[in-house]
Amino acid sequence: MSIISKLFKKKAVDSLFNELSNALNQNPKGENKPEQPQPSGGMTIGSTVPHYEAPVLEETIPGNSWGPTMPKEPNQFNYNGSWFDYFNEIFRAEFADFRIVSDRKEKTATFLFYRGEQLALAVEILHQASAAQKLRRDCRANGTPYLRYYHDHEGWWNTRAYVVERTRAALGN
Repeated sequence: MSIISKLFKKKAVDSLFNELSNALNQNPKGENKPEQPQPSGGMTIGSTVPHYEAPVLEETIPGNSWGPTMPKEPNQFNYNGSWFDYFNEIFRAEFADFRIVSDRKEKTATFLFYRGEQLALAVEILHQASAAQKLRRDCRANGTPYLRYYHDHEGWWNTRAYVVERTRAALGN
């Protein structure tokens, strides 16, 4: 069976399913009900409008960079810039005694910290769905310290104090 014939069959099945579903939704028990107009935007008549609430900020213990509410201290999500700019600014300001080489891709970045010519630390910034393991394995095999941060994991704020403290510990400072 060719791809085109499969597509046409799938289209026909989907069309039949949609027609049947619409018929059942409009007249589930065979009654004649007038159709009610539905407002746009996915709202139905009688539903409530969602109420917007600004995020609640709370004091956190430096280094405690996770939880349901955004901390008041500087963090990745209240930084005026991208996640890459946030980490780049922290690493270059707080660890100026290291030569830092960075590489950014669309959803990931690496920061390599050098003490002289020796690699002192490898840091990966990943998205939460990433399954990357190569750099981690290479570092383990070479005995190089390795850190990983996620830039889009809900509830993980990557506060400045947390990033600095954790990176400093990995560098042995």
